[in-house]
Amino acid sequence: MGSYGRAGRKVLADANFPVSSVSRALGARELREDGHSISDLLEAILKFFPLDAYVDKPVAVMDPTPSDKAKGVKVTIWNDYQKIIEKHEAGKGNFDVVERFAFYERAKRAYAIVQTGVVRVCGLGGEPFTVAADPIKAT
Repeated sequence: MGSYGRAGRKVLADANFPVSSVSRALGARELREDGHSISDLLEAILKFFPLDAYVDKPVAVMDPTPSDKAKGVKVTIWNDYQKIIEKHEAGKGNFDVVERFAFYERAKRAYAIVQTGVVRVCGLGGEPFTVAADPIKAT
């Protein structure tokens, strides 16, 4: 992961994210980290790669779909993401919540998309289908 350096957009995704099709769109590197959660990777990455200081919200997450919201799905893992981000980058814990297809478009422009092995259904504990993205640059 060190090859993409500080300025490359990174996407951390769960096992349900369409990594292969999204990464093929513009040539993003597809990486697998089946034994880790997004939280684990976010913690590890932020030790070595600082967030973009020139962006108000350098981290983005995928918003649940309207149908998931109608079902009352709550994305509790976002609280963990915020704590991890604040631990490493005080004041950067607020992230951009991006509509699903707009998020896919952003992800297509990533240097790398890292897929974790997390397979839980959104909102049923641990990691949802939502991904933490763009730890370096949100636009």
